[in-house]
Amino acid sequence: MTCPPTAGGAPAGDAHLVASLLARYPEIGSLEYCPRSRRFTFTFLITATGLNMPAFQERVKESLQAYSFLSGHSVDLLIVDWVEEAGVTLLRIVRDLPTLRHEEIALLIGLVQQEFSDLIACEAGAPAPEFDGPMQEELIQHMLEDFREAPRSRELIGFRREGRVVVYHRQPAAAKPRR
Repeated sequence: MTCPPTAGGAPAGDAHLVASLLARYPEIGSLEYCPRSRRFTFTFLITATGLNMPAFQERVKESLQAYSFLSGHSVDLLIVDWVEEAGVTLLRIVRDLPTLRHEEIALLIGLVQQEFSDLIACEAGAPAPEFDGPMQEELIQHMLEDFREAPRSRELIGFRREGRVVVYHRQPAAAKPRR
């Protein structure tokens, strides 16, 4: 999924949330934020094909409905899709920023781990979080809240490369003159 570029600058700390999520959850292969749609796309690389993805998709939807009911937080947008190619499955889970909560991210990661465990491609030597547990969880939740409150105008793309978390701001495309 791609996001059409937008104009304007982004606050310097934008990348911190994406980097923190990737560092905290090494199962996430890449994470993309689209400011126009206000959506996050979590991508997981599964090292197999022919899996029962429709059943997994249904399990995710049912789990998030239960989460929504129990927590009282709505889940306005959920897209679960996948692409199989060259012996791997690219699993993408798309969520809207306005209703996304950290507890839900942890639930999604748990569902992916439970379903695919050893099939999830994680880069060897992935960076370990600087600190773990409730303090990091609370920090991520605060960053999500800040992200919701302050408009972001550039697309963010984060992934792991050579043992590091890398986050880019996608630059807006230059407008082409019309003739």
